[in-house]
Amino acid sequence: TVTDETGYGVLFLEPGWYQIEASKGSAYSVEARRFHLEESQTVLRYELKPLPGEAKAGWFAGDIHHHSVFSSRLYGGTDPVIETPVQIRDSMRAAGLDFGALSDHHNVLDHELWEKTRTDDFIPILSKEISTGNGHVISLNVKKNADVIYRIGTPEERTDEYLKKEFCRVTDEIRQKGGMAQLNHPRDPQKAISWNPEFMDIITIFDTMEIWNGSKPMVDESSSAKAVEMWIDMLENGIYLPGTTGSDTHNIRCDDYKYFYRDTLRLAKRLRDQEEAFCQDPDAAAFLEESGKLLPMFEKWAKRNLSSGGVRTFVHMDAFQNGDDLTGQMKAGHMTLSNGPLLFPVMEEACLADGKEGIALPGDTTSAPGLICVSLFTNRRLKTMRILKKGRLSVDYSLAPFEKDCGGYINYSHKLTGEMLKDMGMEWKKDDYLVMIAFDDCTNLAIANPFFVKD
Repeated sequence: TVTDETGYGVLFLEPGWYQIEASKGSAYSVEARRFHLEESQTVLRYELKPLPGEAKAGWFAGDIHHHSVFSSRLYGGTDPVIETPVQIRDSMRAAGLDFGALSDHHNVLDHELWEKTRTDDFIPILSKEISTGNGHVISLNVKKNADVIYRIGTPEERTDEYLKKEFCRVTDEIRQKGGMAQLNHPRDPQKAISWNPEFMDIITIFDTMEIWNGSKPMVDESSSAKAVEMWIDMLENGIYLPGTTGSDTHNIRCDDYKYFYRDTLRLAKRLRDQEEAFCQDPDAAAFLEESGKLLPMFEKWAKRNLSSGGVRTFVHMDAFQNGDDLTGQMKAGHMTLSNGPLLFPVMEEACLADGKEGIALPGDTTSAPGLICVSLFTNRRLKTMRILKKGRLSVDYSLAPFEKDCGGYINYSHKLTGEMLKDMGMEWKKDDYLVMIAFDDCTNLAIANPFFVKD
């Protein structure tokens, strides 16, 4: 649940033991308290500590893939969403977001209401998720009443040539109308909403690609892990689409996941209670083994990383202004993706592609790399930094030596020199890319867009 603007909220609960956790996203401390609720009113007060201003200086957090009631059957959609745009704005702000997009299916009926949710510290971005039957495309920042329609062909028309031309037309029209075209969840297990591998020759028609969809945890073999693999494959082949993330929230209370988790636990219990009947069934044995490993992580993930802003895209901007500047910075790749940590690497003393010396952000190209200053803050402990570069070379190093407990948050900021990278076997070379990933597990993870080196 979320509080009102003053931080006041009410919960109606049965008597018993509870733990209530209060949070406001990545840039604040997380406060939890266990208590016994009697049959009377109980007042709990929490004081969330903001991380220091420099931890987030110039970086703004948003959720660019979120659904509202306008994706439901009431408005021609297919999804059981009930929340209004105002409820979603409040949910996003409670998660500490600075901007957000409503990307409803099939229509732009949310645009007028969504525009009205603007406040001094929240930018609503107009958007639409275009369902094509061969993948989902987001039109981001296309203005009100400037809708972009994908024409689904007749069975006779639906050749690869027709489908490719229609994708190209739609993405061109999005840009002509001042918007940004994004490919969503390209490796979803449902073929109709996943990108067709046969269409990789036109992948650059998009401005950005959602490599991390918050509806599934970032674990091996998940659709998001496969999307990251696809992204790395593209980098290896000299193709770069800036990576984004989005929660893809259809239910800000996430109680559908609660029921799914409960039903899965019940199934596991029934199988164990009737072990003799199923002892020879390899599928039952495999299910019990995997559920024993994955369900505890799933529960942790569902509690921490679902709902609005459960995964978020941080965009670097010189000033908090408007959606046009925001999408321009996204197209440039000045982004990091996170479900917790504030990971903001910058390269100082870099020789930029235009020949000037200065600071390079993720997504930038340099002709000579400089010192990498890793700004890394979190309200939950991290373990590891991973560096990935061309040739799929990677190295992990411990963040423990840099850990500074600052009371309510932890500072892991540090610097990486060229000599340090060389000692790790990660020396920069011509046509390299370098991706930085900070993590503890799939519930506490951040990925920065790559730096590039070109001669």
